[in-house]
Order: sequence, then structure tokens, then C-alpha cells
Amino acid sequence: MQAFASGKNDKQVCNELRVPLQSFYRLLRNLMEKTGTCDRIGLHVWALRQRQGRDSREAERHYKWRRRT
Repeated sequence: MQAFASGKNDKQVCNELRVPLQSFYRLLRNLMEKTGTCDRIGLHVWALRQRQGRDSREAERHYKWRRRT
């Protein structure tokens, strides 16, 4: 997703991931199906929202696990 979001084209992302182009398209299709998005922009927005949700949950945690000494 980082390579995709940075504006790289499909071939550049495939080279970075070291996967064939058809496998990359299959991966995108599966991700869009699982997330309920219909295009790449929707997939990117979904990923950003998931990241924001995770960050806010981490900020709400105020407990710190410590070992007993």
C-alpha cells in the first residue's frame, strides 16, 4: 500500500514486491473484494481510515504492562 500510495505505477510496485503483474492484479482484486471497495482510490481511503482507527485506539490505551520485580 505504501508503494501504491506513493504514486508508483504497477510495474514499479511489482518489481518492488517481486511478484508477477498478474499476481499483483489478483492481489488488488482480492483486497478490493474483502474491503468492499470498487477502485484503487477507495482501497487507499479504506487503508487510511483503518490506520487512523488503529492510531486512536493506541492513544486511548493508558495502561502499561510491567513485569513484577
